[in-house]
Amino acid sequence: MDKQIADKYFGEIYDKSYKELSTYVIARIKNVDDAKDLLQITYTSFYKRLLNKGAIPFENAVQYLKTTAKHELGRHYGYLNKQAITVSIDDEEKPQDVLEELAGDSFEDSTLDELLLSDIWKYIKGKDSLTYRIFVLRYSFDLSLQETADRLELPLCAVSNRIYRTLDELRIKFNEGSKDNAEPQRLEKSLG
Repeated sequence: MDKQIADKYFGEIYDKSYKELSTYVIARIKNVDDAKDLLQITYTSFYKRLLNKGAIPFENAVQYLKTTAKHELGRHYGYLNKQAITVSIDDEEKPQDVLEELAGDSFEDSTLDELLLSDIWKYIKGKDSLTYRIFVLRYSFDLSLQETADRLELPLCAVSNRIYRTLDELRIKFNEGSKDNAEPQRLEKSLG
C-alpha cells in the first residue's frame, strides 16, 4: 500500500477508534500509566500491518486493534486478577459531575481551578488501581456509570459506590472538611 494512502487511512481509523480502544485498554490494565505505551504499541502494529497487507474494513480494523491490545496486555501483565470490592447497600443521590463542582467557577482565576483539579486527580491516582480506572473512564472519557461498569465487567452498584465514596472523601478533603457546605470553600486561606 502507498505510504500516503496508508497514512490517510490510518489517521481515519485512529480518529474513529481512539476513544473505544483507550477505554478498552484502561478497563483491563493494572496501571493506568501504562495505557499510552500499550496504545502506542497497538497502533504501531496496526500501521505496520496496514503497510504490509493493505486496508481492511473499519469493523475489522477495530477488532484487530482490540486483539493486538489484548495480546500486549497479556504480554505485559499475564492474567488480570479481579479485585475484591466492598459493596454498600446505601445508594444516595449525588451529583454526577462532582469533579467539576469541586473545581467550580467561583474564582475568577482559572489557575486556581487547574491547580485544584490537578490536586484532585493526584488524590484519586493515590487510591487503588480500580478506583482510579473507574474515575478515568467516567470523567476523562465521559462514559456513563453503566458504560463504565460494563467496560470493567463490574456490577453497576460497585462502580457507583466507589465513585460516590471517593467523591465524599474529595468533598471533605477539598471543602476543608465541611460535608454540608453547598458552595466549596476552595483555597480561600491561600487567597487571604
